[in-house]
Amino acid sequence: DGKQKILPQPLSPDDCEIVEALYQKIAKLRAKSTPITDQIMNETQSLLKSDSKYKVALTRRGDSFRIVKRPASSFSIFSGDVCLQRGYGPYTVEGEEEELSLGPVGHLIFVVHGIGEAMWSRPDVPVPSMIEEMDKARFEIHKLQVREWKEACKATEDQKKVPLPPPPHRIELLPIQWYDRIHSSSTSLMKSLGAVTITSIPALRAIANDVVFDVLMYQTPSFCKEVLNCVTTQINDLFVGFQTVHKNFTKEGGRCSIIGHSLGSIIVWDLLSVLKMKQMKGSKADNNGRSLGTPISIDTLCGNAAVATDESPEEYSWGPILQSPMEETISFQPEFTMFLGSPIGIFLTLRGAHASFDALRGEKPGEISSPFTLPTKNVYNIFHPSDPVAYRIEPLLLPEEFGNAVPAAAILDSSGLRFHVKAKQMQENVINQIKVGTKTFGNIFSKVSDVVSTGNLKDLESVVPQKKEVNCPDSLSFALGGASNPRVDYCLQLGLVDNEYLSALTAHTSYFTNGDILQFIVNKSMANREWKDVDLQDLT
Repeated sequence: DGKQKILPQPLSPDDCEIVEALYQKIAKLRAKSTPITDQIMNETQSLLKSDSKYKVALTRRGDSFRIVKRPASSFSIFSGDVCLQRGYGPYTVEGEEEELSLGPVGHLIFVVHGIGEAMWSRPDVPVPSMIEEMDKARFEIHKLQVREWKEACKATEDQKKVPLPPPPHRIELLPIQWYDRIHSSSTSLMKSLGAVTITSIPALRAIANDVVFDVLMYQTPSFCKEVLNCVTTQINDLFVGFQTVHKNFTKEGGRCSIIGHSLGSIIVWDLLSVLKMKQMKGSKADNNGRSLGTPISIDTLCGNAAVATDESPEEYSWGPILQSPMEETISFQPEFTMFLGSPIGIFLTLRGAHASFDALRGEKPGEISSPFTLPTKNVYNIFHPSDPVAYRIEPLLLPEEFGNAVPAAAILDSSGLRFHVKAKQMQENVINQIKVGTKTFGNIFSKVSDVVSTGNLKDLESVVPQKKEVNCPDSLSFALGGASNPRVDYCLQLGLVDNEYLSALTAHTSYFTNGDILQFIVNKSMANREWKDVDLQDLT
């Protein structure tokens, strides 16, 4: 076609590092709206290592900037500027600007996936994998942080105050994957499973083998311990590696938290249970003042009575069942622990944990909720009302005789309570009051009719309504939630046109895209945190 064809020529690795360092500096300055002066442009020029006759420099074209390769000397006989391109084509990295606008990592969150990750990770399955979900969630969280920071800066400017708020330290999400420990095709177990699987309806059988199989395997003591060891090792190794890169993380008050989704929440609960057991091991009394008698081994506390103690092993049925003690535990106490779409309630019910929680409350007369806690500052059990996998935890922390007479879960309103949710709550309250009033009036009318028909007026005293046998207050606090968090169960708000049964199809896989949850994570990660100023010399 007569046009000259341009072929990009890559720079040497050493020169690439020089160019990338310049790009990162300019990107940070642009993200912070810092003016790029001629002095900064002159200071950022650097000689190339592979050819000292050239240097890399920044040029201005209107409001935009370009990185070029130009002769080191202004009197050089070599050709003029050569525009450098980052990559082989024009592209933008989603979330890069937001990430560079924020300060160093101040809150590190480990996320443990749930059931079916072996299936979701396959390229032929449309459901996003854990890695993809974390990338999107991280981007949205950084957008929320930047938006709140810019709003705070604007409010400060409107009030004519100085200085402006420093950029908040960013929140980092690190996924923890354990599914390959069970689903590795090289294991004899998976080979046996493949051999016994009937070949008909392969799509449905794949769901059974890749999704339901996770739950069944975790119920076995040997694989339960293998998964817990896998997750524990990953968390500790990643934490050590993270601190190697971010050397000032701990010194500057960085915090760690854990999120578990689906079966991952059971794994997180059991990790914290093992940590609690380790803290209790060898002591004569735990933080609730209970006498434990002889030293207790970890596997006994997990419900496996391998070592005799003065206490019944059923008292510790809230933990996992292991054949032998775990040698390693997570190396930190989480700032908060969050369960999303969690079946913890049914797992604890099957383990018989309700009686254990009741026994703890019995040793502290006057308390309605159980004083049971885990080694984490706060616990949040968040669920979608249409999620068929999710269960509540709070009823297990209340006396068994309460039955269904327990307060409703708190509404997660981190982004504000929606109007249609308020209207629905008011409607339900009115209907409940009418039902109670109608039932009470009906009972009184029936009893009065009976008394009048018998002619015995003394029986009218029995017509007066008696006090309810079960009276659970609407306002309760649970020690498990934490000192600053009286509740444990939080229910997501339904949309205006959501259908409960249709929502059930996607509810369990939509937690990391839910705006209320992401805002909740930002709020709790930055709560009571005084962020330190970023040294602007590091950015120029």
